[in-house]
Amino acid sequence: MRTSASAGWIALAALNCLLLLAYLGTHPQFPGDFCAFYTGAHIYRQNPSHLYDLAAQRQVEQALVGRDDIPFNHPPYELIVWLPLAGFSFHAAFWIWRVASLGLLAVASWLLARTLCPRIKVTAVFIIAIAFFPVPYCLWMGQDSVLLLALFAACVWFFDQGSDFMAGLVLGLGFFKFELVLPIAAVYFLWRRWRFLAGLLCSGVAVSAVSLAMVGSSGMVQLVELVIQGQASQHMAVHPVMMPNLRGMIALVPMATPAVRTILVLILSAGLLLVAASTSSSPAPARALASLVCFAVLASFHLNLHDFTLLLLPILVVLQDRRWTTGASWTVLVPVVALFCTPIYVVAIGEFKVAALALLVGWLWYAMSDARKRQAPALEAAAA
Repeated sequence: MRTSASAGWIALAALNCLLLLAYLGTHPQFPGDFCAFYTGAHIYRQNPSHLYDLAAQRQVEQALVGRDDIPFNHPPYELIVWLPLAGFSFHAAFWIWRVASLGLLAVASWLLARTLCPRIKVTAVFIIAIAFFPVPYCLWMGQDSVLLLALFAACVWFFDQGSDFMAGLVLGLGFFKFELVLPIAAVYFLWRRWRFLAGLLCSGVAVSAVSLAMVGSSGMVQLVELVIQGQASQHMAVHPVMMPNLRGMIALVPMATPAVRTILVLILSAGLLLVAASTSSSPAPARALASLVCFAVLASFHLNLHDFTLLLLPILVVLQDRRWTTGASWTVLVPVVALFCTPIYVVAIGEFKVAALALLVGWLWYAMSDARKRQAPALEAAAA
């Protein structure tokens, strides 16, 4: 990577870090979303049967961190990550997880540099990741999106090694965000990629069995009820207009009832699935998965800004393929540049209108598909 480009990425990464550190300086007790994981781990250690009892969650979370509005509504098996941290104080555990997330980001950068973007050095990929605001935002919030990114990166690596089964097996471990994994599984089903789906099914069954062993059938029923309850109302930190996806865009439409919005989301998501199945296929499986990330983000029924972390995959593909056709280059590069300006939009349009960012994801997905059609032979030769 050229020196001038490296300086630009470093400057943008530094700006993101300064913005978040400035906020931390004015909010030293900021608990982030990590408080939900920490609360879930504490409740499980004390009484696993109350893990998905919302009243118990609110009581414990209030006692631990002084707030009670972010529930733990992830599958129980993810607690395997958080249980060791429950033995530390909240702020110590929070920073341990941030450091661990940086380690996961480093691993993901190494895997992606070896597969999706061999022209870009590992250190450069890591810096580009920090320059992409959703990544440091995820670290700041203490979220688990970087963990999912690492699993996607491992999936890409196994695809690059020609092992579809292992690719599916690794991706299936990411069912703690099943809303982002299932759309991709649906596309691979339409493609009849049975080895990948077999691996996905194996890990899906395994994490389900672990979850069932941890909380029993009643606990799993409580989890389903909690997820449905949260998605059906604007409480428990669920606000559709804060989701930069298709659901968030439709939530911005005035005069539409919840029922109409739900029907529109289902119809349009089905349409996007058919588009993904017909346009995202590529002789290079790793690149196909990177393109499908755009579809998964748009079709996901639940999404937050930190989940944009996964967009590093298609972004790195664009940065790797520097020689787009002259007529189409701007259509690919503009949405990438715009996505790196995310902090500006959050300030300009407000946190409760970030759903509009879904337009940039759709633009990027379309532009990549169009550019691939224009010069498929050249791009596939470069990826080989």
